[in-house]
Amino acid sequence: MKITKTVRMRIVRPFYPPEVEERIAAEKEVTEDGDISGKKEFWQKLKADYPNIITWDELDAVLKHLQSQMTGIYNRAASAIYSVMVTLQGEPDKQKGVLLSHGISDEDIKELTKDGKKVGMASLLSRIGYPQAYEATQSSAIALGLRQKLQSSFKGENLKQLKSGQRALPTARSNRFPIAVYSQQDKDSLEGGFKISEENSDFVINIPFPHFEIVEIVEKEKGTEKDKKRIEVVLPPQKGKRKVNLRLLLSTKSRRRRGTWQGSAGTDAEVRRLMSGEYRTSWIEIMPGRTLRDRDRWFVNITYEVEIAPQGLDKGIVGGIDIGIDNPIYCAVSNSLKRFRIGENEVRELTRKQLARLRSAQVGSGSRRTGHGKKRKFKPIEKFQQKYFERRKKVIERWAKQVADFFVRERAGVVQMEKLDSLIRKKTYFDTSFYEDLRLTWPIRQMRMV
Repeated sequence: MKITKTVRMRIVRPFYPPEVEERIAAEKEVTEDGDISGKKEFWQKLKADYPNIITWDELDAVLKHLQSQMTGIYNRAASAIYSVMVTLQGEPDKQKGVLLSHGISDEDIKELTKDGKKVGMASLLSRIGYPQAYEATQSSAIALGLRQKLQSSFKGENLKQLKSGQRALPTARSNRFPIAVYSQQDKDSLEGGFKISEENSDFVINIPFPHFEIVEIVEKEKGTEKDKKRIEVVLPPQKGKRKVNLRLLLSTKSRRRRGTWQGSAGTDAEVRRLMSGEYRTSWIEIMPGRTLRDRDRWFVNITYEVEIAPQGLDKGIVGGIDIGIDNPIYCAVSNSLKRFRIGENEVRELTRKQLARLRSAQVGSGSRRTGHGKKRKFKPIEKFQQKYFERRKKVIERWAKQVADFFVRERAGVVQMEKLDSLIRKKTYFDTSFYEDLRLTWPIRQMRMV
């Protein structure tokens, strides 16, 4: 039996050739706290001495440009697939018009609707989304990643809910949409996938990237005569451009220190298994941070499958999980009167204290948004927000392990969890307030993911 795991690591910066890394290491030694990320003069001099290296600002601009581009292609492709598979099902003439508007030739349309058959999802995905992404980037890895995102949005239960009107058209926001990269791997050898190596106690991942060019534009600031530099990214569409093997330095220091990976020696141990070939991955996502603390950071989510030993579970025994507020989790099984209950909602209490503390900090003069030193004023808020997220995640992981252990002991082969999404659509005061309390103080989505 296989389960899917995801390791999340922060991108520190691009990883440079040895002579550049030696300069950086030497500068860290003479810096008091070892943090040279804010030393602009050092990085400017380093860029002048090695003009071919990619600075953090340039990498940030490249990722934002690629993210915006992939978001646009995804939204247009999702709209076309939705029209063909849902709203225009059974109307071949209108379906043909949609397909033609997306550059699909008459021959391909005839092949798609051959012998009067319905348009297949696999055939549609190979003609909408993937070709546009490949044309924009000349990168099959990124084009395949976008195809996989589209496929997951329209497969199985999702497509049924779209057709029945229970789910709306899937759209993406450019500041949240992940850059998906898919590198196919050989099942019989260690070829393919993503290569991770260790460099100075940190990890370096190689990612196939499209060829890009950095253009620096100097323009006048509005209302002043000062020059302002702006970085612009260009992805040349010409074929034959060489690909960029981008090497990114990933940090897991804080994860190793906290040891938050449940049932192992932390993220460090998981990545070492990926490096050795014990775990293999062909799918990663590059995405920006979502919290206040991580608003200027980028992260890599590495997804892989793990083979687990059979537990002697019986699919005829069904387990159920009920989600509440005062009693956050209540578990039962179909063949027994045994029950498991978590009687104290630690997450709810943590969140209430966090919200009260956040309101208090924002009222104080130290966290006002105006004036100089805005970044410094946000540091106390970011610090206790991060501690809150860490504590909340630890509690939820502990609950998840207790729930899993209960169902394994009772040999439940199927476990069902109630869906609370319907509470959004109910209009009564009780249901609305119940859902709001859940949403604000009890992150059930995070619990489901764990």
